Amino acid sequence: MKALVVLALLAGCGTDVPTCVPGSQQECGCPGGVMGAQACAADGTFGACACSFPDAGLPATCSSQHDCPTGYACGLASATAGMATCYPITYDTSAGGFGTSCGVASCTGSASPCASGFSCNNDQKCDPTATCTHACSGDTDCPPTMFCDDTQTCRTRGACSPCAIDDQCGPDARCATDTTGTKFCGKTCAADSDCPLPATDVNGVATASRFERCIGGVCRPTSGACHGDGSLCTWCRSGMSDCGTNMCFDDFDTHEHWCTQSCTITLTYMTGGYVPSDDTCPTGFTCFYGFPDCVGQSCSQPGICTKSYQFLSCYP
Repeated sequence: MKALVVLALLAGCGTDVPTCVPGSQQECGCPGGVMGAQACAADGTFGACACSFPDAGLPATCSSQHDCPTGYACGLASATAGMATCYPITYDTSAGGFGTSCGVASCTGSASPCASGFSCNNDQKCDPTATCTHACSGDTDCPPTMFCDDTQTCRTRGACSPCAIDDQCGPDARCATDTTGTKFCGKTCAADSDCPLPATDVNGVATASRFERCIGGVCRPTSGACHGDGSLCTWCRSGMSDCGTNMCFDDFDTHEHWCTQSCTITLTYMTGGYVPSDDTCPTGFTCFYGFPDCVGQSCSQPGICTKSYQFLSCYP
């Protein structure tokens, strides 16, 4: 992360203020166009540009996988790393491993194509995007396009997943920064219409609000950030513990994410159909239940808390 540099002079004093925060780092240019790093010393000034790791012959920083030699990947070498570097590839590259499609097997019940030690990461049955995955203790245990989520499993990076560089996010996305300063993967865009479409109600009517908008060429949550305080309807990231005791819901069709909780709602038959009442969601939220599944005059229907019982969305 580039350090915030203060370039002001104390008015009337003629004394320079420190130009950087001691201990911080920033990128700097090296011969051949390679980017290096320089650290801020105790006196508030940046030291010499470090252009390679000691005895390794590697660039001090990287911005894509192409910056690293064969056998190395570009990314955060540890959870506390401040910038992307080239680190040795240690993740399993076995056939039937990371990236192997397993959605058909999860749908039909046929033999898994995943190699020994791998499992299918299908969040939902018949998920066409499901691939084989493996347990992990950090991102370096996973390929660059995957990250180690809070369940200690390698998960494919998608909308709002953490990242360090653009090519970790896939061909049609890049690594951007949200309003909290957190880096996230976002789909590239030129207008709001390039971002995921809003939800529709049971009659196919679209919601009035977009949950993502095109900001700076990247689709970003309308709330401004990829995660909030964990309360109902705040944004959350799949595979991350952003919701506390609530759960993070990822809509299979729209990929809108939000913190929610299970609920029930009472449906009573009136002329023309069932009328909802008495749901268990907190004040200000309602229980989305989908299509009625009642027999008789009334029933209790399960669902999840949203902003409207008509829409599976927090932006109705």
